[in-house]
Amino acid sequence: MRQNEVIFANFTLRFGNNHTDKVFLDLATEIVFPAFTDNKLVRTYGKNTSYFFYRLSLKQLEPGNDDSWAIYGQFIKNTTLSREQIFKDGEGIVRSKAELATAPSAFFVLILSNHRLIYLAETRDAPDIKTFKSTVLQFVKIKYSEYIDQLHEEGKGTKVSLKRIIKEPTLEIIPLTGKEGISDFIDRYKTLRRIEFNIIIPNDEIDAQQMFDAIRGLSQDVDATKTQLIAQNKNGLDKEKVKEEIESATEKGNQTVCVSGVDYEDQRLVGNNDEFKISTYLEKPEHTKIGKAKQLWNIFEGFVSTNMLSFGGRNTRKVLSLPVIQKKNEQN
Repeated sequence: MRQNEVIFANFTLRFGNNHTDKVFLDLATEIVFPAFTDNKLVRTYGKNTSYFFYRLSLKQLEPGNDDSWAIYGQFIKNTTLSREQIFKDGEGIVRSKAELATAPSAFFVLILSNHRLIYLAETRDAPDIKTFKSTVLQFVKIKYSEYIDQLHEEGKGTKVSLKRIIKEPTLEIIPLTGKEGISDFIDRYKTLRRIEFNIIIPNDEIDAQQMFDAIRGLSQDVDATKTQLIAQNKNGLDKEKVKEEIESATEKGNQTVCVSGVDYEDQRLVGNNDEFKISTYLEKPEHTKIGKAKQLWNIFEGFVSTNMLSFGGRNTRKVLSLPVIQKKNEQN
């Protein structure tokens, strides 16, 4: 990501794949918020790199709008850059060991009513969204284990029985796609031979796509962790129809898609949601956290109002309890 680039994604955190299993907000107080706000949680990578969240907040970004409740704050990569040698005119390569501490960061807003993630690269070399996903999942798993231990100590059941009731967490973060990005990429194909959809079970939102609902229902009924829909033709698929299907299927961020074929130079070309994603540029980010969070919320709302993005299905079951959770979070 470029510095100040903003991307949008769907954040799907579940505790099991069946429709009766727990989802994001069901365990917000017990597991999810502590995974973000516990400042003792650090993910290490290699010898000198660590990832953690810094100064997170839970607030309503637009007064009176329950859809605007969000978690926001910084995601930091703390590392050390090392060098072995440098080049000097007239001398060539010269051994010169040195180290430099650096902490590139990203800023994120996670909207709780629809599980949309807005992700801003604050600096060059900011941690990308895949690293964000890995870190969140690791922290959620830690808090999940602690919660199971707590229930066990309270006599609520054996750890095995509790894990049958509250299953291990899974997380998918899928970039939201745009019509222009899809069209431009598909037009690069001379022959588009295969399209593959991977169906992600959503958090709890409404999805009007009947075909994908049926496939998703089958996936839930048989406890599948992954379900695919594939269309292929070695002589080429209808590219205009493919554009429509990808736009329709990926609008809400509950399907990943992979397309493959050959370009006009007969070279193999493969694409996925990353190539179709919607992104923008925030020219002058606010200095304060709340100011930056409101900027990103306003950008998101603007994209929704112009139909560049879908707002997504609203999860209203526990959004109204967020003021209580906020007070508890601030006390801790």
